[in-house]
Amino acid sequence: MATAALQVPAAAAAPKQSAPAAPTELTAEQKEQLRKLAQQQPVMLFMKGSPEAPRCGFSRKVAEALSSEGISFGSFDILSDESVRQGLKLYSQWPTYPQVYVQGELLGGC
Repeated sequence: MATAALQVPAAAAAPKQSAPAAPTELTAEQKEQLRKLAQQQPVMLFMKGSPEAPRCGFSRKVAEALSSEGISFGSFDILSDESVRQGLKLYSQWPTYPQVYVQGELLGGC
């Protein structure tokens, strides 16, 4: 019994191109944009999703903790802007989200 050779289309055989590497440095313009964003409100929460519809358990917990203490805060959905998502990691030197800023300074993350 003869077997037929499997023909793989050229496009399928080509190696996949990886996503562009995350930046390793921020420009002065990017730093300024992130600084302004972190200072939009006295307390800013950078999270996945929104306080009303968090998209991760850690983001939910931090939003709930701030709310339960009666702390008014602004939020930014880091899933809505990849440049902010990656840039804020460099800006804060903190690799994960959520991140809480008070008066523009990183208070902590989760």
